[in-house]
Amino acid sequence: MSIDEEKKSTPPPESPKEEKDKNNALFAGVIFFMILIVVLWIMNLGMVFKGVPARQSSQVNINKLSQDFQNAFNEAGTKINELKKIDESELQKYQAQIPATTSSIKN
Repeated sequence: MSIDEEKKSTPPPESPKEEKDKNNALFAGVIFFMILIVVLWIMNLGMVFKGVPARQSSQVNINKLSQDFQNAFNEAGTKINELKKIDESELQKYQAQIPATTSSIKN
């Protein structure tokens, strides 16, 4: 490419007025979209804070869930009590099967 072709392909420098107009258009676009985002965000916050009132059926589900948890804990408690009732002869059978791991510390 020759020097003459480069000069022809580069655009002429813009005047300060054109630069200022471009900057103003860019600034106006940014301001417009920022205002749009803020307005939509505020509208969304209003919908979030308004909320939906709880229905009666959801309250029944919560009561059922709490009752199920209560039953599960009661059942776990009875199973733990059954484990506590195992006699020592039963435990000695299992101790014989599991090798003891003892560590000795030398002074």
